[in-house]
Amino acid sequence: MLTVGILAGGRSQRMGQNKALMLFHGIPLIQRVANRVSSTATEINIISNEEPLYKFLNLPIFPDQIPQKGVLGGILTAFLRAGQSFVAPVGCDLPFISPALLNAELKIILESDVDIVIPESKNGLEPLHAVYRRSTCLPLVEKSILRGDNRIISWFDHALVRTLVLSEVSQFDPDPHIFLNLNYPDDFKQAEELSEQE
Repeated sequence: MLTVGILAGGRSQRMGQNKALMLFHGIPLIQRVANRVSSTATEINIISNEEPLYKFLNLPIFPDQIPQKGVLGGILTAFLRAGQSFVAPVGCDLPFISPALLNAELKIILESDVDIVIPESKNGLEPLHAVYRRSTCLPLVEKSILRGDNRIISWFDHALVRTLVLSEVSQFDPDPHIFLNLNYPDDFKQAEELSEQE
């Protein structure tokens, strides 16, 4: 029912090394993300142009369908390669990604006619923690890329979007760190310390 596409195509320039492969309490960060979403996902795909790096995961690996299109290009590939009707493209740098929230989003989209169920954090919309209806979102993303607009939410105006506001998100998962993504070495250290308190 739900395909999770883990996006591992970034250059990790701010981290100084490939953050997806950095050991988070002894396991690669991308493995932690895959483990956390495994209870929710019908299938898990890795979206990356560096297949050899991720073979150890024993998961399907797909390169960008249209190279050099940033995160939206990764989302497009996640949609194209999904074997399920609903897709959750997620970042490889989300150590606290919430299966409970993804489950709630999937339930909402199944029970409604919306195209996207997306949570909101204090920083705004969180498109890499959302659930999308593949049949309606795929052509919209394709059109956006073809017209040269690679902003992640550039196409949302053409979709039916259900936003989960902060109060709703906390009902499904009260953990304040679920949207924390790791860009710098200090972020990584802080996240490991936070995980010890889980």
